[in-house]
Amino acid sequence: MLQKKAKFDIRSEKLKQMKKAVAIEDGRAVKFPLEQQLLDEEAKLASLSDELDKI
Repeated sequence: MLQKKAKFDIRSEKLKQMKKAVAIEDGRAVKFPLEQQLLDEEAKLASLSDELDKI
């Protein structure tokens, strides 16, 4: 469980940093891939959150 909690914490921090990067990026060629990565990371975090809720 601690390992999953650590993964959750790391992913949460990564998500926070990615949101900042998307917010400050103004180039569409860079912003679009960042937004796609952000969506992917949100999905992974949600899945991990569900796993932690089951424990």
